Amino acid sequence: SATDRLLYASLLAQSDRQEEAEREFSEAARLAPKNLTVQREYGMWLLNRGQSHLSQAEAQARQTLALAPQDASANLL
Repeated sequence: SATDRLLYASLLAQSDRQEEAEREFSEAARLAPKNLTVQREYGMWLLNRGQSHLSQAEAQARQTLALAPQDASANLL
């Protein structure tokens, strides 16, 4: 499930296995395009990856905000 992939991606990221984490975050986002938590967490991870991921992070932030424009957590990105 998308939630399982999100949790796994977070564990991979914490273990500094960023390439694997990216695949899992991306797949979780693909599986659950309307899941605010999945989309927000993927965007935050992209943002934390720095300069090389800024354009992806921006696109992800826009998608997350479109899901729930009134949600405070969506506005964190």
